[in-house]
Amino acid sequence: AVEDAKYLVFFDFDSARVDQGGQSVIDSVVAEIRRQNISAVNVVGHTDTSGSNEYNERLGLRRANAVKKALEERGIQATLIDAQTRGESQLMVPTPEGVREPANRRAEITFVK
Repeated sequence: AVEDAKYLVFFDFDSARVDQGGQSVIDSVVAEIRRQNISAVNVVGHTDTSGSNEYNERLGLRRANAVKKALEERGIQATLIDAQTRGESQLMVPTPEGVREPANRRAEITFVK
């Protein structure tokens, strides 16, 4: 089901730039949105544990907003997209504080039908 789908855009260390791989994921997300009757798109930015909690909250939001902007540039209405941050609070790969873990540097995209 589309509401169970989750798309992941990964980021380089200390970056909110969407790279080529991320652009491909976003293209897939846009295609799915156009195929389905989506009422909302949730984008949640995440970080690894390197850096302070405050910094990572801001970086997570920058990542979510970078994905939101890329979706908007492909014609998805801004009013459909909710961008949030979780900073380092929801790690994909649990690590101690101060660890640079690539899998944790991501934005997760989900849908509401």
